[in-house]
Amino acid sequence: MSDPLDARRAGELYVAAIERSRAGVARRVVTAAGELLNAAIGGATELSSVGDVVVRRLDDDAEVVRVTAGPSEEAALTIQTVREQLEHLSVDDFRARWGVDD
Repeated sequence: MSDPLDARRAGELYVAAIERSRAGVARRVVTAAGELLNAAIGGATELSSVGDVVVRRLDDDAEVVRVTAGPSEEAALTIQTVREQLEHLSVDDFRARWGVDD
């Protein structure tokens, strides 16, 4: 008999959000300094990440995936992609795609 998770969508088990990065103070200082230098020389490209895209289990809020979100536009595309996958992929397919070992 097949596993009932096979028929469920990943979004029934998981939720995705952008959360603050777990980077240490030193990394945040270096990133901020790089942003200031980039702005001072007229750079138009956003360098720092807005945080991390994090996927958590709905039942116990346990983290199952964490990836760097990237700058604003990249973060928006990443979270949109993950949320679409949660909506459309089965639990097994989502786990396989993201390497989730739940």
